[in-house]
Amino acid sequence: MKKLYLSLIVLVLMLLLSACSTNEASSNETPKNESISVETPRNESSTAETQGSETPSDISDERKLETFISAFVEAGIEINVEEKPMFQLINATDGVVFYMDNSPVKIYEFNSETDMNKSLEEFNFSEWPTNGRFAIETSKEDAIKIFSNIK
Repeated sequence: MKKLYLSLIVLVLMLLLSACSTNEASSNETPKNESISVETPRNESSTAETQGSETPSDISDERKLETFISAFVEAGIEINVEEKPMFQLINATDGVVFYMDNSPVKIYEFNSETDMNKSLEEFNFSEWPTNGRFAIETSKEDAIKIFSNIK
């Protein structure tokens, strides 16, 4: 009789554990899809909200993060554009992280130069080199030189 109870308990536990693991895997996929679809509209609405506070120099900067990525790729740096820093934490709209000689290089894009200056000052990153509405976080002088030369 004890063997029967033990077998039933093992069977029930196996069913519960397999049911939990299946639900957990499908629930992990849902947030990934949601974060991708939610991120784009949030960036667009942020742009619309801040356009009223932009200065004329902010509006004329039509460069994109891809411009900076292309400049580094042309300099022979390998970049995985899917690898992103936590750019939302400093109120940036986008960012990319890559490595030069095993040292991280992070480039952040902001809605405007005004927004960038506000965020960098708020988070005590005002020493980061900037170029228009873009900022770079790195200790590599070569990366700063490439970044600064982008027009």
